[in-house]
Amino acid sequence: PTHKMDQTTLNDHYKNLADKYDDSYSKSAAAGESKSKYDFGGEAGARCIIELLDVKEDDLMVDLGAGTCATAGMVARIAGLKHPVLCADPVQEMLNVAEKNNVENIETMCSTAEDFAKQDMKYDKLLIKGAVHHFPVNKMREIFTGIKKQLNDKGVILINKSGAN
Repeated sequence: PTHKMDQTTLNDHYKNLADKYDDSYSKSAAAGESKSKYDFGGEAGARCIIELLDVKEDDLMVDLGAGTCATAGMVARIAGLKHPVLCADPVQEMLNVAEKNNVENIETMCSTAEDFAKQDMKYDKLLIKGAVHHFPVNKMREIFTGIKKQLNDKGVILINKSGAN
């Protein structure tokens, strides 16, 4: 049976994992066999994301459900982005890990996907890596309608349903 978590339970879960998330998650992801030809873990994953999103140095980029911002930081560095990647995540403790790890060229926003989609902002590229399964199903249309309004004319969205691959 699938267990549905409310936002508070979900946030508490990630608050407890935050400090050990990058270390334990990268090891468990590396141990699993990828069912996809794309692997979104580590630096190779960041390069793959840059290629699929066709990231250019002038792009404004958002990582929605960014967690500890490790991927966003790698993408910003490898792509040579001139503007910081906006990392949005509903769990402040996960975002705090980015600060603790001195992830460069990012900005953080503590926000759920629903609240993020209501923001008045524009950007070119949106990454949703390993987070879309946490979006409330009954809010999907509202979330993606908001995102469509935020996305610039030639904007691109990349959604990866599991975090590692």
